[in-house]
Amino acid sequence: MGALFAEGTEFLTIDSCRFSRLDGNAIMVSGYARNATVHGNDFRFIGGTAVAAFGRTEEITDNGRNGFDATAGDFPRFVTISNNLVDTIGLWQKQASAYFQ
Repeated sequence: MGALFAEGTEFLTIDSCRFSRLDGNAIMVSGYARNATVHGNDFRFIGGTAVAAFGRTEEITDNGRNGFDATAGDFPRFVTISNNLVDTIGLWQKQASAYFQ
């Protein structure tokens, strides 16, 4: 989850925004997302992570093979995070970061 939740997007740009005093994550890029850009934003007093990117995989448990299969492409690719100011994060979530993938 995030204050701004992006899934199923292409060429999304989040530029020059201010995220302040949020209890959880500020931006979540989830599932299928291509060429997202997070540039020139201000993140302050965030309860969790400033920008998080998560995908999904299929579990393989057949023919003696075990593991995960990401060939469906249900994960963020070509995400650019640049020139953001991140200050005071992880107020509630103790393993928070500026960017979590």
